[in-house]
Amino acid sequence: MRSSFLWIVVACLVFHLSPAQQHTASAYHPEKKYPLAQLQDDFWILKKALEEAHPGLYTFHATSEFISRFDSIHAGLQEDQTELDFFGAVTGLVSGIGCGHTSCSLSKAYTNNYEEKQAKLFPFEVKIVDHRVYLFSNFSTDSTIPNGSELLELNGQSTQTILHLLLPHIPGDGVIEGLKYHILEKDFSLIYSEFISQPEWFSLRFRMPGEELMSVRSLPGLHIPEIKKIKKKRTSTLSKQITDAPPLNFQLTDDKIGVLTIHSFDNNDITASKQKFKSFLRHTFDTLKYRGVNDLVIDLRNNEGGDDDFGWYLYSFLTDSAFRYYDRIELASKKKYSYQKFFSKKLICRSLRFLSSKASTGHIEWKHGSDTHIHQPGKNHFAGQVYVLINGGSFSTTAEFAAICQFHQKAIFIGEETGGAYEGNNSGLFTILTLPNTHIRVKIPLFRYYMAVDTHHPTGRGVIPDVAIPLNINDVLKGVDTQKEYVIDYIRRKNCKGCSR
Repeated sequence: MRSSFLWIVVACLVFHLSPAQQHTASAYHPEKKYPLAQLQDDFWILKKALEEAHPGLYTFHATSEFISRFDSIHAGLQEDQTELDFFGAVTGLVSGIGCGHTSCSLSKAYTNNYEEKQAKLFPFEVKIVDHRVYLFSNFSTDSTIPNGSELLELNGQSTQTILHLLLPHIPGDGVIEGLKYHILEKDFSLIYSEFISQPEWFSLRFRMPGEELMSVRSLPGLHIPEIKKIKKKRTSTLSKQITDAPPLNFQLTDDKIGVLTIHSFDNNDITASKQKFKSFLRHTFDTLKYRGVNDLVIDLRNNEGGDDDFGWYLYSFLTDSAFRYYDRIELASKKKYSYQKFFSKKLICRSLRFLSSKASTGHIEWKHGSDTHIHQPGKNHFAGQVYVLINGGSFSTTAEFAAICQFHQKAIFIGEETGGAYEGNNSGLFTILTLPNTHIRVKIPLFRYYMAVDTHHPTGRGVIPDVAIPLNINDVLKGVDTQKEYVIDYIRRKNCKGCSR
């Protein structure tokens, strides 16, 4: 939920009702097949709901492409299917939109009664570097497989085949792959179980770090409770400290290089750590000015976003001029949604029709709140050189900030392309469409945010770093932060021209 909505919209949240059609049976049978007619009905409702409610449905693809993709997937529905099989068709249509904020979930019945308790999962976390999959965080019954072992095959399929099968079902902005890999790293086991298989045993072919010979192991799949139990035993104190790191951190090196790390722009995450975003920033930039700091590193890697006003508030400390952050915010339509009865937040959806207005361009715009206003520079704004660390996990609010920052040439970007599109995204307010037969859920954003930037940037791409530094698996294994070390070393060499080292 964005912070700029009128009180009436916020009030509607109090009356938020879950879809009446949500299945709440106490038992779930994953092998149950739904009649073809029901699947086709669900798929048609999904298409109509997207066409009516999604404000960025045709941002990266023509109308004809969406219809063609729908027709192709719809034609493939020729027999009764389980929820899991049908889920592949739903995600295939939704992920093709090119919107990282539009996501799909299996029914609550599946998630709560099967996935959480009965599904057998691959008992490892993975790291994907240069399209190669490495095993990390071993939660299997065999603790001898070391972190950093390269996974070559899983149950007879090469990892390249597996990536090829999974990526089309994962949402992402435009044509950016970085966010997809970021999501896949976080939830590889679940995504594999949803779109490939849930075997009792996993046959692995892998190569241990520093070795040429391949190893082969056969390991049992584990339930989520079993994985959690092993994870608790094997998680190191250091890993726990990293996981528990506060969302906001500022450090000043001995040679006066400021390092501001923002793990999240989500106010819920920040307040849970007993931090306050705006006061933290004010104190940070007061310190930079008081200490005479000329170089500031802002680390935004793996920051998936949060409150949009935190993005423009951070940027206000990097400029000495008034600025626009968002050019405009649009909705898909003012008309009543045909399948609104299957939506969550029905009162909000109804309210949007009366709170939005038709612009001279013919588009439906949201003009309430301060999002599209002109913003003023912050007190004690920073006048030195800024360096921003980014990667595929830099999404939503983070990608918006990066776009504005790059457009105004306020920073040097280091790392990897952001996961969010440069021109803007679909987010702000969401509704959950629950398909009436299978109860699969689709999260649909209702607002399209257009950034106040030029349109000469490649369509559907994120902020491209000025200095591209991809991850290196050997550095990852050693715990070396190559990207951060590069920028710190660069600053020191720049500031030490002519001195002996």
